[in-house]
Amino acid sequence: QRVLEVVNKLDYVPQYAARSLKAKKKGALGLATFWDFELMSSKYFREIVQGITSVTSELGYKLHLINLEQTDLEERGLQTLASDGSLDGIFFLAPTVSQLILIKAALRKFPFVIIGASVKDPKVSFVDSDNYEGGRQVVNHLVKLGHQRIAFVYPDLEIFNAAHRLEGYKAGLRENGLPVHEELTVSLKDKQSGEECITQLLEANPTAIFAFHDLTVAKLISYLVGKGIRVPEDIAIIGFDDEEFCRFFDPPITTVRQPLRQMGKIAAQGLIERRLHGSGEAFQQVLSVRLIVRESCGAKLAWRKTIDSELVQS
Repeated sequence: QRVLEVVNKLDYVPQYAARSLKAKKKGALGLATFWDFELMSSKYFREIVQGITSVTSELGYKLHLINLEQTDLEERGLQTLASDGSLDGIFFLAPTVSQLILIKAALRKFPFVIIGASVKDPKVSFVDSDNYEGGRQVVNHLVKLGHQRIAFVYPDLEIFNAAHRLEGYKAGLRENGLPVHEELTVSLKDKQSGEECITQLLEANPTAIFAFHDLTVAKLISYLVGKGIRVPEDIAIIGFDDEEFCRFFDPPITTVRQPLRQMGKIAAQGLIERRLHGSGEAFQQVLSVRLIVRESCGAKLAWRKTIDSELVQS
């Protein structure tokens, strides 16, 4: 129900299976995602869609939401979309590595743009934020606060952004003369529960955690507090995406903000103006991110300690 409310507000047409999309005329673009409803109701999804529709609505294009299953790729669902004349082009939101391979194979000549994944193939158009730099900024900030054992928690390296944030995390450690400890990089892919993840993390004895997404941060904080571990006094935590709840969480979550609406807008402009009505050549753009410092990283705590120390010395 929450997703449908967002759909209605943003003026785009939901379609929940690739094969069921039958538009009567062109002037339509597709937004394809493999996500579940929880992620589709997130700020990440909503703001990218708002960026896309700010362009498509003005230029007279309808936007159709296509919630794909893996079988839609494997059973020629995408070829059907590309050949039945219902769409002029498709946006793919944050596909995985294996999904992108199938997309490229299915849509060799059909216009599409990837949003939320940086692709090395020069023939693939994409718009993304600088996840590598975001990882670097997080580590550099935590090192400045005195941390050396910094963990990184991620879902699956099949996700482009997870791999790029991990690379940035490792680069930040190396730049500060710190070793990369494998026990401090924890994948959630094969974990049965958050409890299992927390247990593995605590065995590695980190003083700070960098989590792939703000939702992960919220869950980690809940588990830690349940074990009597204070955030940020005992363990500092930083997330990614700046979801709306971050400002109101206890403690407020330090996170990396992405220019999501701008990503959607640039992707729409590129697909329509360049891929459909221009040279047809691929375009690629990576946008800057920004670290938003709140209380979960311990910066405010460190500032208080500095002030107290200066008062004692004076």
